[in-house]
Amino acid sequence: MEIVKLLVALVLLLIGTGYYFFPNFIIKINEFAKKYLFNDAYIVKNRRKAGALLILLAILLAYSGFVGLVSEKNIGIPGLTQNEVLLYKASQLIYAQQYDDALTFCNEILREDPKNVKALIKVGMAHYLKGERQQGVKIWLQVLKLDPKNKELIELLRTHRVGSRVNKEGNK
Repeated sequence: MEIVKLLVALVLLLIGTGYYFFPNFIIKINEFAKKYLFNDAYIVKNRRKAGALLILLAILLAYSGFVGLVSEKNIGIPGLTQNEVLLYKASQLIYAQQYDDALTFCNEILREDPKNVKALIKVGMAHYLKGERQQGVKIWLQVLKLDPKNKELIELLRTHRVGSRVNKEGNK
């Protein structure tokens, strides 16, 4: 669907550019299709308005098509891996209190890399904020065994009053 949007955007951009900069070309097309939008008086009178409108529509469709492609397929974001994009989405969903959706993204990462510390921390966070506090803390403590010096996790445990179980070095 996004590719169709991009193609329509390109066609509208070409037509809008024609209306705006090349009215003689549009008049020649008008000779082929004598309809309301293409009559000579309308083109001469409203060519700039029609051209500007079509160019704006083209930009809007191109933007929405590009954003759709990037968000659906997670491509085209330089410097970010697939897992980083999924972690970002999970963070946004946790912030929006959509914990089950966030867990879906984290589990997608964990299928490929079961020891991904960042994904496991987010899983614990989703469970904790969802009201499953014991499950969240249990996951965090398991992650602490994988990465005992993880400052983010140690601070998270202290913030959520699990700090009495963790000493300053991050060991249990």
